Amino acid sequence: MTMHIILFLYTDAESPVVICPADIWQNTDVGVSWARVSWGTANATDNSETVTDLYVSHAPGSDFPIGNTESPVVICPADIWQNTDVGVSWASVSWGTVNATDNSGNVTDLYVSHTPGSNFPIGNDESPVMICPADILQNTDDGVSWASVSWGSVNATDNSGNVTDLYPSHAPDSNFPIGNAEIPVVICPADIWQNTDVGVSWARVSWGTANATDNSETVTDLYVSHAPGSDFPIGNTESPVVICPADIWQNTDVGVSWASVSWGTVNATDNSGNVTDLYVSHTPGSNFPIGNAESPVVICPADILQNTDDGVSWASVSWGSVNATDNSGNVTDLYPSHAPDSNFPIGNTESPVVICSADIWQNTDVGVSWASVSWGTANATDNSETVTDLYVSHAPGSNFPIGNAESPVVICPADIWQNTDVGVSWARVSWGTANATDNSETVTDLYVSHAPGSDFPIGNTESPVVICPADIWQNTDVGVSWASVSWGTANATDNSETVTDLYVSHAPGSNFPIGNAESPVVICPADILQNTDDGVSWASVSWGSVNATDNSGNVTDLYPSHAPGSNFPIG
Repeated sequence: MTMHIILFLYTDAESPVVICPADIWQNTDVGVSWARVSWGTANATDNSETVTDLYVSHAPGSDFPIGNTESPVVICPADIWQNTDVGVSWASVSWGTVNATDNSGNVTDLYVSHTPGSNFPIGNDESPVMICPADILQNTDDGVSWASVSWGSVNATDNSGNVTDLYPSHAPDSNFPIGNAEIPVVICPADIWQNTDVGVSWARVSWGTANATDNSETVTDLYVSHAPGSDFPIGNTESPVVICPADIWQNTDVGVSWASVSWGTVNATDNSGNVTDLYVSHTPGSNFPIGNAESPVVICPADILQNTDDGVSWASVSWGSVNATDNSGNVTDLYPSHAPDSNFPIGNTESPVVICSADIWQNTDVGVSWASVSWGTANATDNSETVTDLYVSHAPGSNFPIGNAESPVVICPADIWQNTDVGVSWARVSWGTANATDNSETVTDLYVSHAPGSDFPIGNTESPVVICPADIWQNTDVGVSWASVSWGTANATDNSETVTDLYVSHAPGSNFPIGNAESPVVICPADILQNTDDGVSWASVSWGSVNATDNSGNVTDLYPSHAPGSNFPIG
């Protein structure tokens, strides 16, 4: 006979919310390197309604030294890849100065792991590939609750050709207890929405039994956060919908660089029927500086392809003005990377095309689990006509272990839709064998989430279909830049036959500002193919107007890359 003793321990697992005074930034006291700082009371709350053990690191009136909360930026030399010194397994490596900056203007405590000229052993930054035996599912030994399990060798490979530090968690023939890798399915009572009890701010709520199932057929450790009949305070899990006034575009006040802006009431709604904590960033009548949320359009000269100057490996290149426009009408901070007449070295912005040998599928060598594979030369080309830095992961003649890069194709039985069994809220469902195939011709590790004959609760995997009113195009109301728009009811359906949680972004009768969501259609002149002008390597090309249209009836910001009459190099 087995005796089961279940001990229930109830603890308060809610962390308290600490209410600290606001952050304080304060200058040091006169003539000293610290400041004496005072603040109000620190407090805390949690669901016990009283927090007694509240510890503060400093008392009001404590002295604080100069502080710095900005992490320094460490400026390291570039990474160094270096061969070992002759005849040894390490390399003596040197580098320039390591430095750091932060907002203190002086970083004194700078620690480096090695000094220039230190010796470094051969390094390997490739994670090893672990070669484990196949997963083993095995019954317990007779009369005991564990199984003695054996397996083959565990191995690993990486680009060092030798992985010595290989630590398995268990040795072959170790004993393993009964295991269960299936997450249990928790069966909770339905959600309960209940009014508070009369005269109090909470409700006493009862519900049926919570249960759980998994492939062990019995789940004993089932813990619930509350017992039936517990008291719950008023709760709200719906995010409030904030109702803001329409966007306001307003000129600056006369003679100043800001505008005093007023607006109507900001409000919010949620399912509590009362949103009390509503915080706005500015009050009506606040002053706002000139703002600009439009990225400027930079107007660069045309691309220039130019030969190097005689006898040198660079070219002195000139170009016209760089300009930019945005809706402020004045872009003052315009920084080009180079000034006209700067010298540019020979450049190459074309990615090289790597020419690899064809893929090779090869059997393992006789009596071993790998194959020695050879291939022709790997090469690469780009518009510089020579690619010198070409790195290959393996040399011809390298050994490769058995590999399989094809994902298996899982062959599942067809989907099953089945009514619940009589008098219960679940159905016992059976199906045929699940199988899988890949290019290894045998897939041994095939795991299914449920065995045929398992019980399934009522489920619903169909996304609801939202039924919205038709799109509405409406003129603005008379004398204002917005329109009050009304529409019919939004609805939704799914196979549960009732969708209760349907949230809309705006209520009928809401105000909408002028909108334009159609991309403009650009009308360009026809393509022009033209010979170069006499005696030069370019052509002066002219064309008609460039235009554009969209549903606003007026496209004002139209920027062509070149003006008619511009010079174009041979293309």
